[in-house]
Amino acid sequence: MAEEQRGYWGVIPGEVMHDKELPHAGKLLYLVLSSMAHKNGYCWPSNETLAAELNLSKRRVRELLAMLQERGYIRVHVRRTEETSEVERRFIYCGMFPERETAPPSGEDLPDPPAEDCLPSGEKSPDPPAKSRTCIIGRKDLPEHIPPLPPTGGKRGGRKKDKSVPSWKPERFEAFWEYYRTHARGEDRQGAVQEWDKLQPDDALIDTMARALQAQVRSESWRDGVGIPYAKRWLKHARWTDTPKAARDPDKPDGPAREPGVKYI
Repeated sequence: MAEEQRGYWGVIPGEVMHDKELPHAGKLLYLVLSSMAHKNGYCWPSNETLAAELNLSKRRVRELLAMLQERGYIRVHVRRTEETSEVERRFIYCGMFPERETAPPSGEDLPDPPAEDCLPSGEKSPDPPAKSRTCIIGRKDLPEHIPPLPPTGGKRGGRKKDKSVPSWKPERFEAFWEYYRTHARGEDRQGAVQEWDKLQPDDALIDTMARALQAQVRSESWRDGVGIPYAKRWLKHARWTDTPKAARDPDKPDGPAREPGVKYI
């Protein structure tokens, strides 16, 4: 069937939709037929075309067409040649007008149906054909004025929500963060969470980090509030490997010990 004869929408009447004895494939076939229907209520697809649209075998398509016809949902009109009475074309009336009596115009330029459409319903048909490139599901030739569907989940166009709890050893991170926040700095928890998850330290490394941090918070510079990084940067730059400057003992004089009786310049 020519591509220009396709409609963008298909319609399923409620009687067809709620027919519990009709398989879902039959309802979908009706939808495909209605999307192909001519303005006078009929279409002329071959069984091969319908099988490609639904990814079914031609034998199954014939069975479903027979079900729809038995229930009065569609009407099939076959036009035969005057000379040999052979099938020339097949027209399927569907849409909302299955009982229309208007015959298709005799002079309309319609494609000839394949010979397989004239086979008896009981004859074996080959395997299902490959998926049609012109399947009405997933077509790319959509009108430009139809807006795209909004993204699913979350706020439209919003950024991903930041994490405040790490995925890697969250209980050990909480102990680290509480100690760091209390003795050093407590800014940018989310950044520290991100770096913690990237680093994924094992228990041995966490213990090493803890001992280094305890020594650093007792250092002279950190006690004076100098050079204390955010926890995020402390993790990112492996600051536990820094050698802290030893704290000055106020009871001991600066510099080396002086021997009595020696004059120093």
